[in-house]
Amino acid sequence: MTNNIFFRSDILTLVCILCLTLSNCVSFTTHQTGRTLGLGYSSASVSLQGGSIEGDSLNLPLLNERSFVMGEYSKMLGIHKKIDVGVKVNSSFLIGGMIKWQMIGTQTSKFASSLGVDAMISPPFFHFALGTSLASYNSFHSKNNRFVFTLAPKYTLITFKYYGDSTLLSNRLLGYSIGVVMGKKNKFSIAFAQCGADKVSNIFRTAQFSLCYIMRTKTRNVSSVW
Repeated sequence: MTNNIFFRSDILTLVCILCLTLSNCVSFTTHQTGRTLGLGYSSASVSLQGGSIEGDSLNLPLLNERSFVMGEYSKMLGIHKKIDVGVKVNSSFLIGGMIKWQMIGTQTSKFASSLGVDAMISPPFFHFALGTSLASYNSFHSKNNRFVFTLAPKYTLITFKYYGDSTLLSNRLLGYSIGVVMGKKNKFSIAFAQCGADKVSNIFRTAQFSLCYIMRTKTRNVSSVW
């Protein structure tokens, strides 16, 4: 049993390294549900994201029209029955932290809703980016919890500067992510997202997809921070 756990962890690490070597861009997809993990539980996830993006729709004209593929790894920890904290890193060289507070429902309710805040920053090797986001994570859970349907409206404020260019771009992005999470302890998730700036119509000029593997584990000897 122990060897099997280590084997799964090694596979997750290898997939993470592969994803982080891929090209990068801005992504709005999320695989969070409205439920928090609960005290004493943690999760690790690795995702592969891709889609199309138009610079005009994000008010970032230097991007022009392009397709992108991006990898992301995240780790979440339940520090209270209704609060999770976590860290994440992606192949856009963005590193950040996040916190999620469950406002409606419990770990067993059919509907759950959480408020999430995250902040990410990139080291200025290729470009500089600083972003903060506010999201509402909502989920509907099937009777046996094997299928979860998610909806997450999201608002992001981003500041961006290309390497070698003195122009500092700042913008507010609005969008949403919808998806399905399948499984119980080890989960597979599919998500679709759109986002845009300035006008609501710009949201529908992008299309992003993401696949994610999530592994949930029990953390030993954890007590509430309250």
